[in-house]
Amino acid sequence: MPKKPYSKRTDLEKVESNWTKTLGLFSRKEYSLSIVRAAVTAELAINYAIRYELHDNHGVPSTFIDKQLMDANGIANKLDRLYIPILIGTEHEKQTKEIAKSIKTLNKQRNDIAHRGEFRKKETAQQFVELAEKEINVLLKRYNSEVTLTTFIPSKTHSITIPSMNGFITIPMHPEEDEK
Repeated sequence: MPKKPYSKRTDLEKVESNWTKTLGLFSRKEYSLSIVRAAVTAELAINYAIRYELHDNHGVPSTFIDKQLMDANGIANKLDRLYIPILIGTEHEKQTKEIAKSIKTLNKQRNDIAHRGEFRKKETAQQFVELAEKEINVLLKRYNSEVTLTTFIPSKTHSITIPSMNGFITIPMHPEEDEK
């Protein structure tokens, strides 16, 4: 069965496939890129939370929500201009502000890598992928108790050794990545 085109996937499906890519990047020792992808996954989780609040809880039309998400452009704006204001005065307000602070820290790392060309070591990447996993799971479970990201296990790396012109080379890989 062919994969569903990315543009046709739901927010949750996009979260899942980007998280799988995050894990694959980390397992292949692409530590800086794993942080970037973790931040993308966090932003997609925020999109899911915003859509759920506005559409499912308040009946706002999807086309309007799409426009708001496009105009907000970026994690900080989506949090500050959309998600946090929606939750002011609710039981989730305080926790959401704490989540926002954590995700903004992750996003700063992403921006330093993407816009300044910085690199990150394994320990730093592990810290931020773990942070992303924690905060994304909180957001997703708030709206769907059955959803959980694939658990990040930093030591879980797989590789394949293949012949090359100079002997053999070992290529790290993440086997579940191709299934998504």
